[in-house]
Amino acid sequence: MLTRRASWLCRPAPPWVVRDARRHEMGVSAPAYRRVEGINAHLTASGSSPSAAPPHQYAVALPEHLRDGDFSVYRNAGSTSRLMTGFAMPFDNVKTLHDMWESTCGRHRDFPMFGTRFVGADGTPGPYRWMTYKQSYDARACLSAGLLASGVTPNDHVGLFSINCTEWCLLESAMTRVSLVSVPLYDTLGPDAVRFICNHAELSAVCVSAACLPVLLDCLKHCPSVKLVVVYSHGGGAPAAVQRIPSDVKHACRLLSFEQLVEIGKRKPCAPFPPKVRVGPFPNPASLFAHARLTLSFIYRKEHELATICYTSGTTGDPKGVMLTNLNLVSNAAAYADDLDLGPQDTHVSYLPLAHIYERVTMLVCLFRGAKAGFFRGDVLGLLDDIAELQPTVFCSVPRLWNRIYDKVQAGIRDGGIVKQTMFKWAYAAKKKALEDGKPPPAVWEKIVFSKLREKLGGKARISQPKSRHTVCAYKTDTFFCLS
Repeated sequence: MLTRRASWLCRPAPPWVVRDARRHEMGVSAPAYRRVEGINAHLTASGSSPSAAPPHQYAVALPEHLRDGDFSVYRNAGSTSRLMTGFAMPFDNVKTLHDMWESTCGRHRDFPMFGTRFVGADGTPGPYRWMTYKQSYDARACLSAGLLASGVTPNDHVGLFSINCTEWCLLESAMTRVSLVSVPLYDTLGPDAVRFICNHAELSAVCVSAACLPVLLDCLKHCPSVKLVVVYSHGGGAPAAVQRIPSDVKHACRLLSFEQLVEIGKRKPCAPFPPKVRVGPFPNPASLFAHARLTLSFIYRKEHELATICYTSGTTGDPKGVMLTNLNLVSNAAAYADDLDLGPQDTHVSYLPLAHIYERVTMLVCLFRGAKAGFFRGDVLGLLDDIAELQPTVFCSVPRLWNRIYDKVQAGIRDGGIVKQTMFKWAYAAKKKALEDGKPPPAVWEKIVFSKLREKLGGKARISQPKSRHTVCAYKTDTFFCLS
């Protein structure tokens, strides 16, 4: 027979205990949790729960509307009642960007990670050359140590000013190792916008490509917070020719090359200094407890530490910065990767600006799954040639480029004569019918017609992500039936 104490322990926990435990597990505030619970009750009552949703339904409508229109608010059909705040097991301990890098580099040591296409002396582009996860991990340690040894301190803000390249990613990863806040800048920004961001974000250092260095030096005299400039050659070619700091810059500022920073880090290695759980002052206690003489503290979890500040391109005035925590980025990457089948066999072509959060999170997702990322040479006109050489399996784009591909396909069909036009119509109709019926497309049309069109994206693309929701419908246009 159970004792009274034992029988009490066996009783079900009170509802409020269960609610608090679930809320703590989800990592959300009490008001947000009550809202999720209300939404879950509505979805269950209306039969829109995940189990009731048909397999092809991607989202379900919530019982609320936006204030500025008649648009409904939707949530993923696979997670209608639970906020995704991180990766599922066995990666549930990955809470920060530093954790992501440590995890993926440990699991994919010998796999290729970053690819650069070099251009020969005669101007002819060659094949891609690859850096492994192990090599990137070692470079990350040297760069982070070099930054600290050069006067940058944890929690400082550091700029990244260039197009996509291996050096950009290595420096950003080094910042996550020692709790530095990365601040990407679009390579198209002019001196005024660069000056504004340097001062607005109070950058302590700026890592810049040789191509963008003149723009930075032009406004450096108006950026007193910048004490260090790190220069690298886009493409990883010959070391960047380090210029001198202009004579009109009156504040102390040091200029180093990427290679010099690596050497400094090798001579002065340091242990990682990632975000940690800390105790800090409670937010604005005076307004909450104006009459109480209390010293309040608040526990900051490491995932709530600031990770990056993303600025707009400044087309409508001064750039606007968005402060994003580790939780913002990790939860976004986890949700992004939740239903994608990615692995070391996949290749991502990186050409959309890493200063934009879309490419930034896409890169996180691909690297966390062990895929490799190849960078374009920087010339949009040569992008299709880079794609043909790289043969990516992951191709993310924006409506403008999708439209260009669509127009090019349509122009090729129109200029092909009546025979090619007729063959394409037959092939398109057959493939569309097969896909609608859930059957594989006819092999004969795949070989004769669609294989040639797929070659425009390297021939291996199997995951294509549109940036805008308006391009989702484009998957039912001629172009995307041809490329799928």
